Amino acid sequence: MMSIEKERIALFALVFMLAISLIGASYARYLIYTAPVVIFFIWLTTPGLRIKFNPDLIPFYIIFIFSLLTIHAGGVEGIKTSIFMGVYIITFTLFDFSKISIRIDRIGLVLILIFILHAFIGGSAGDAVEFSVLDSKSSFESTLAFPFGLISSYYLIQRQYIKGIFFGLFALLGLKRIALLGVFVIFILILAPKKIQLLLVSKLSMVIVSFVYLIFVVSFSYGIYDQYILNYFGITANHLSQGRQLLWRNLLDYSNFDFLNFLFIGLGNSKSIIILQDIYGSRVLLHSDIFLIYIEYGLILAMLFVITLFAQKRIELSLLPVFLFILFLTDNVLIYQHVMILYLLCQSQLRRIYDSA
Repeated sequence: MMSIEKERIALFALVFMLAISLIGASYARYLIYTAPVVIFFIWLTTPGLRIKFNPDLIPFYIIFIFSLLTIHAGGVEGIKTSIFMGVYIITFTLFDFSKISIRIDRIGLVLILIFILHAFIGGSAGDAVEFSVLDSKSSFESTLAFPFGLISSYYLIQRQYIKGIFFGLFALLGLKRIALLGVFVIFILILAPKKIQLLLVSKLSMVIVSFVYLIFVVSFSYGIYDQYILNYFGITANHLSQGRQLLWRNLLDYSNFDFLNFLFIGLGNSKSIIILQDIYGSRVLLHSDIFLIYIEYGLILAMLFVITLFAQKRIELSLLPVFLFILFLTDNVLIYQHVMILYLLCQSQLRRIYDSA
């Protein structure tokens, strides 16, 4: 009983710090980065000092360890990246939230209130509404679309369609196209026969998808598909990718990229940020975690990351990683606390349901 109480105290502290940080008021937005200290204090001062192995952290342990080993490559940026990852890694190492039942929808409602608050503060509530999926423009655009998509997928996996659609609508309002794609893919997967699910979400399938995607990113960056995209969509490839094409091309050129050179090793922790900062004169992120892991740590480590992400005993536990993987394709969510914390909380509840089923 005391152990369960301990997890609930940690959960309340974690969600509270996350909510305050997301509101974004002055220095309060940095509160979430103190979470490891607060969580460790709770762990230390409540009875039952023990750590249970969390299989959902394995892929992130791998990246975190190599980020520390190559932290010199990115200097201050490398330190920041390791700290950002350390927040959720330390938290979910010390506490096993699958021990307790968590109302994910209530956390979702807190995020909705913050989303509405941002809309009013940003002036969206009184202005003409702008919304375009193709141009990825919305008066309510927000990275909260990512956790809304996560929560929507979480309920769709459990066949709770009303809640899934409800949070999916907020993912639509927040208009992150990749989050909408993620929800759509999860919806298609849950409708598919189990044999098809097992085939599509196997470790081998996801490694193949990752490898093909990385080849696509490189070829896309060098303009292989420019004419096709212009003919089909009527806009340039760089416009369609919101500047990612030129961003990726500049990094590849600056790094003297060659597939063989990046097989076993990469640039090192956050070196891509340093390179892009030299090119653009300001801090620029790569906007693809899969590509980032590849370019900074090498192909072998990137594939190991994917394998461990999908090394689940039950298909139900492999579906939410699919949504996260889709986010990894075009965004840097590995350092977003409101994405990674929500993912690990949702996955802990799916593990609670299906591990014991």
